[in-house]
Amino acid sequence: MKQLPAGKNLLHQLLATWEDLLARLEPVSEVAYRLTRLHQTLAPLADRLYLKTIRGRELLQDCQSQTEALGSRLAAPDLGFYRRLTALEDTVALLQREIHEFRVKAG
Repeated sequence: MKQLPAGKNLLHQLLATWEDLLARLEPVSEVAYRLTRLHQTLAPLADRLYLKTIRGRELLQDCQSQTEALGSRLAAPDLGFYRRLTALEDTVALLQREIHEFRVKAG
């Protein structure tokens, strides 16, 4: 099985990537708003135990790969770009939901 980096490191890399993308965008654009919202959603979760699980790290890597695909198409957003952005938002929502369920099960 492939060794995954620590969840906290993956999250910090993802947040840094989003910050780099935000620096390249106009602050009032829809994409900037949506990326800022994603950043604000995940930033407080850096110390969650769930991110140490394999599933948590896999979801973070999925977010990172989706973000890299967005970054390559940032210069000329098209319909596919917005679909990828929506898929990234769905993955972040899934991660957030699984963190909550993990906390409920853990007691």
